[in-house]
Amino acid sequence: MKIVEWTDGNGPHKVTLPDDCEDKNLGIPYGYPWEVIKLPEITGAVVARALRERGIWTTQDLRTNVKTARAAVQDVANRILTALLESVREV
Repeated sequence: MKIVEWTDGNGPHKVTLPDDCEDKNLGIPYGYPWEVIKLPEITGAVVARALRERGIWTTQDLRTNVKTARAAVQDVANRILTALLESVREV
């Protein structure tokens, strides 16, 4: 058994193949199928709320408080991470 990796317009891929096979299309996908996870909807409104909750109301606020804005964006990113962790808890 061997692992074959490649990258195309859809990103990186990895499959397992028997040693005597060279056709990557016949491979068994390697890793967890992250594409099937239901993620929270992250809209502009969600990001706007996170920014405003941290006191980022204007473009000037954003430019002068990058660290605070980064924390707001991290709050939004944490929703995605939480969904990922919850989905694999049962695996």
